[in-house]
Amino acid sequence: MAKKKASIPKNESKRDRFKRVVTPRVNKALKMIGLVGNQAGTAYEYTSNDIEEIMSVLREKVDAVENQYMGKGKAESGFKLR
Repeated sequence: MAKKKASIPKNESKRDRFKRVVTPRVNKALKMIGLVGNQAGTAYEYTSNDIEEIMSVLREKVDAVENQYMGKGKAESGFKLR
């Protein structure tokens, strides 16, 4: 079944469009970060280096996104545990 698209107001301001689009995206990102935290349980085995690497890449991404908002470049993506 196709996903139903929300109707977009014809005279929507850029501010309203930003708020409409960013809210679910930030909520989805927060949920995904929370899911990463689920691997901290005893059902998985990981090292302190794994934790440092994961936290580092998450912090780098947040910093890169902040820089985008400040007009200082574009955020890059991708992660693979070494």
